[in-house]
Parts: sequence; C-alpha cells; structure tokens
Amino acid sequence: VTTVVVRNSSFESGTQAGAFTSILAFASNAGLLQLTVEDCRFFPEDVAMTTTAHSALTIGSPAEFELVFRRNQLLRAHTLSRGFASGVALNNNGGGTSRAFIHDNLLLLDGDAGAGGTGVLAQGPMDIRVLNNTIDFAYNSLAFGAQVSGRIDNNIFSQAFRWHDGPAPETNFQMRGNLVFGMLNTSNWPIPSGTVTGEPLLTRE
Repeated sequence: VTTVVVRNSSFESGTQAGAFTSILAFASNAGLLQLTVEDCRFFPEDVAMTTTAHSALTIGSPAEFELVFRRNQLLRAHTLSRGFASGVALNNNGGGTSRAFIHDNLLLLDGDAGAGGTGVLAQGPMDIRVLNNTIDFAYNSLAFGAQVSGRIDNNIFSQAFRWHDGPAPETNFQMRGNLVFGMLNTSNWPIPSGTVTGEPLLTRE
C-alpha cells in the first residue's frame, strides 16, 4: 500500500505550457494507492485557457485506488476572470473497485473557456461519494461511467451547461438533498424528487 497525503497547500498551475493538472497521480498493479488531498487551494495561472484538460486533480490508474478529496477550494485566477475547466478526474482502468470520497469542497470552474470540462468525472469500477460540495460554472457538473455508483447528497450544482453527462444510470446512485439550478441543457438524468431548484445567489468571484 502506498499512502500519500497532501494537506494545507496552495497550487497555481494549469497552463497550456504542459502543466495541465495541479496533482497528477498514478496507481500501479504493485499495490493499492491511498491518496488524501485536504484543505488545499487551487488557482489557475493568469493566462488564457486553450484546452479542456486543466484540472486540480487527475488520477490515471490500471489498478484500484482510494481517494479522499475534502475541504479544498478551486478558485478563480488572481487577475483574469477564468477558472479551471475541470475539478477532479478519476480513471480506474482495471483491477478491483476504486473508492472515492469527495466532500465539503468549493469548485468554481469555467464552463465558457473550459467548454467540455467536468466538475467531477469518474470512469471504471468505482464506489464514489460526492457530499456537501458546491460545484459552480462547470461545463458538466458530473460525468460518470457505467460502472460508477454511490451517493450524491447535499451538494449545490449551479450555472452549468449540463448537470450530468455520461452512461451511468441514475439508479446507480442515492441522491438526496441536492440543489440543481441554472442548467442550460437537459441532463440524461431526471431531477430526483426532493431536489431544490431555486437560485443559490452565487457569483463567479
């Protein structure tokens, strides 16, 4: 088992110069990767964004992993009015079922310049918990593959092109206490009963 903890750090990265991702992790068949990222702040650099690959965290894995991503802030660039295209991208390309716990984060993204990006993307066998997050101004708030399942509770999803885009059926998830507002296009998931759809009064700044 390889255990990595990233805590109380500030990142300013994500340009077309090759630093597309603030944290890039790979698990291997040699053992389980356990990664915790908590209480960190992520900023994109003050340059024009020309790719949808910018993200705070990407995991590419031929084997299973365990992720805790909590109490992090993805904020706007210091000068330019732009943000990351994507927040967290998780790819389990083989092995057993990975586990991801994503909670209490603020993701202020950029669905305009970052068209095609996603707040939380997950593919491959995975049990995921997306709890108590605010994900705003993404292109897609969520995008999950067919083998992803879990819980999506008590989140704010606002001002995106689409709430969810991907082959995962909504029946793979428990969804309770979410707010979904300002989606420009219809999701392939219906809005669950009990979802709040009122204006959350958030701005890009």
